[in-house]
Amino acid sequence: VLLLAMFASHGAFAKDQISVDLPRLFPDHGTELRSGPLTVTPPAVEVFAGNKLVGYAFSTRSVTQSVGYSGRPLDILVGLGIDGRITGTHLVAHEEPILVIGVRPQDLEAFVSGLAGLDIRLQTREQKRPEGVPDHVVGATVSSTVIKDAVLRSARTIAQTRGMFGSAAAGDANAVTP
Repeated sequence: VLLLAMFASHGAFAKDQISVDLPRLFPDHGTELRSGPLTVTPPAVEVFAGNKLVGYAFSTRSVTQSVGYSGRPLDILVGLGIDGRITGTHLVAHEEPILVIGVRPQDLEAFVSGLAGLDIRLQTREQKRPEGVPDHVVGATVSSTVIKDAVLRSARTIAQTRGMFGSAAAGDANAVTP
C-alpha cells in the first residue's frame, strides 16, 4: 500500500511537471497542445494537438523506477510520438556524482535533448544520431548510457502497454514494430 501511495504521489508530480513541459516534449505541435488524464500501469499522459492524439508523455522514474549508474534516482520526462519516435526529453532530477561535479550542465542538456528523434522500434546500435548531437557525455560515458537506456526502456514499456506495438502480423497499419 505504501509503495502504491508513493507511486501515485510521484505520478501526480509527474503530471504537473509534464503539463508545464509539453511544448518542450512535443516541440513540433505548437500551442494547441493539451494533456489528457494521467493513466496508470504504468503512468503516462495522453497528449493531444487539438483533438488528435499525438503521443504520450511520462516520467522514466514513474514508469521504470530509473536509477543512475550510482544507484540513485534518475528522472527524465519523455515525449513519445504515436509513430514510435522520441519527440522530446527533459532531465528533471538526478543525483549522479559525476554529472554534478564533472560535467558541464550545457553538455548534459545537449545530450539529453539530443535523445529526441530516437526510434524505439530500432535497437540501440541501429540508432542514427543527427550530426552534431553527442552520442554520450564526455567523462560520463556509463551515466550517458544509463540515461539513454532509461528513456528507451520506459518508452518501449509505454508503447507496449498502450498497444502501440499492435499486431503487425495481423496487418495493423498503425502498429509500431519493436
